[in-house]
Amino acid sequence: MKKPQKAAAPAAEVRELNAVNWAVTNPFALIMAGLLTMWGGAAVGQVVAPTLALFVLAVLLALLTVIDIKHGILPHALTGTLVALGVMLAPIFGRGYGEALMAGGLAFGGLLLCAGLTRLATGKEALGGGDLWLVLGLGVWMGAAALPMFVMMVAVLGALSVALKRWLTQGYPVLTEHEAQRFAFGPALCGAGWLAVLYGDAYWRAIDMLMLLAA
Repeated sequence: MKKPQKAAAPAAEVRELNAVNWAVTNPFALIMAGLLTMWGGAAVGQVVAPTLALFVLAVLLALLTVIDIKHGILPHALTGTLVALGVMLAPIFGRGYGEALMAGGLAFGGLLLCAGLTRLATGKEALGGGDLWLVLGLGVWMGAAALPMFVMMVAVLGALSVALKRWLTQGYPVLTEHEAQRFAFGPALCGAGWLAVLYGDAYWRAIDMLMLLAA
């Protein structure tokens, strides 16, 4: 009697696993993670606990960035890890677990609302599920106070990314309409999230200073 065979893993899961395996040995991802860690360490004064936490964040964001650029996906294994570790490490950044989850929920809900409004206005999907889970994880890491800066940086980096892609692809034939419309938004989200985690507090100090100068 033959033993029952295990069901094959869904194609999407296999694709995500292959993408993660490719990214962990990608030189660009490794260099990016190292540079971000040095940047983060300098920003927190080389204090051990925050620097180690930022190293974890840098690795995850570097992997997600190169995977989205190359494969156009944001693996749930990585975005889920981003959420879980963000909650676990929240006290290192002076936030409680509940506060971290609330910030993630606000970021997730805000982006979901924007995506829904865009879909109603244009009839097209502006963001994928991976983008939403990435923003949930970033919100957990940055805290609610940094969300306004995050939104601003997403707009700036997103616009720069679109402009850069158009400049780089000028004169090259596009094979399909899908390929023409495809745009990896994950790198802009990762970059905005990283800046908001490091400088969310400085953002409000700058706003206060500008208000004092204007008064």
